[in-house]
Amino acid sequence: MVDWFAVRQLMLTSSDMFPSPPWEKHVNKMDALIRCDQVQIVERCLKALHRGLQWAMEYDLRAGRLAQKKLGSYFLIEDEHMIGVFKDCSQVQCRKHYPTVYPKTLQEYIEHQASGDSFIVAEVVFEKDNLRLANRYEQRRQSQLLRDVIYPALVGLMIHYSDGYLKTDWNDQKSLSLLCVRARQAPGNLLNTSLLTDIFTDHQKSDAYLIEHSPLELFYETHSPFNINIKLPESEHLMEQGFQESRGDVQ
Repeated sequence: MVDWFAVRQLMLTSSDMFPSPPWEKHVNKMDALIRCDQVQIVERCLKALHRGLQWAMEYDLRAGRLAQKKLGSYFLIEDEHMIGVFKDCSQVQCRKHYPTVYPKTLQEYIEHQASGDSFIVAEVVFEKDNLRLANRYEQRRQSQLLRDVIYPALVGLMIHYSDGYLKTDWNDQKSLSLLCVRARQAPGNLLNTSLLTDIFTDHQKSDAYLIEHSPLELFYETHSPFNINIKLPESEHLMEQGFQESRGDVQ
């Protein structure tokens, strides 16, 4: 049996760790319950998110409000209990803690965290046992998830499949417009020009909007731009494996 309370504390996805004060009801973590018929969509979307981030790192896309911060080291964990995209936060602070091989299962993740060798947290994770989808950001910080994780992954996918047509400087108006056109069928019109601009210029406004329009919808709705099958040619698959091994991202 999995102690999900303890696992959520490790992943930083537990609402119980961050009780809401009396004056604020929107501090807890954001999560969503998934229907059984949406499970395959969630798994497909998370795999596409991971691959988009891999391509974004290869294209040296930047994150942050000024689009100057290097993307972190992201990898996928998948087993019978969960699937999720995780970030190694320790490698940003101290290179000597950069793991040779990342955990590939929930049990390996628990053991890795307990060792104290690095600090790995979930960006977006689906608990298969509980049909629960969650991310590690508080409800009033969801713009950071879009700005630093979701949009770079989408642009990484777009650049790859457009053969480099899209500019790698994705924080410019032309790139934002192309992204909106590409994802115009996204649920709740979440990917719109106004929101894309606000996450860089007015995060409080975008955070308030995202409380009512959860970005988690991008990982379980049929029309999500992440709802695609990533199929790599054998040659590219071998190159990807070598790229991951060089970064410690072996899956």
